Amino acid sequence: MSKPINIIANIILPIVVVGITVTLFFMFKPEKPTTLFYINLGYTVFLEIVFFGYLNLWYAKVKEFSTPFLAVFGVYAAFYAIIGTIWMFGYSLILSYFIPLKIYIAVLIVITLLWIILSVLTAQTDSNYKK
Repeated sequence: MSKPINIIANIILPIVVVGITVTLFFMFKPEKPTTLFYINLGYTVFLEIVFFGYLNLWYAKVKEFSTPFLAVFGVYAAFYAIIGTIWMFGYSLILSYFIPLKIYIAVLIVITLLWIILSVLTAQTDSNYKK
């Protein structure tokens, strides 16, 4: 691949996607946005960063990681994004009437922590295996 395409795919595309996401959030912002609105905006941007970060890691073919690890990490990232998105929509549309916001935030923190721990332990195992 040529260098201009890499710059577009690795830098410009993620910036454009995040910019469009933020723009759409503010286009459909309620008259009186709540804390939930800003948390969902931040979490959506974070999920996009995870997605594009994984793609950049895959295309960079980091020498410390094996190809199977990159595939497994992609599955972990996809599951994390799917579970996080389901929780975000479920809470925003239904559960916000029954469950306090701090429980919503706590669940987001716990699933993020579990994803990070699982990913780091898998990366460590992959690194030790390569040695």
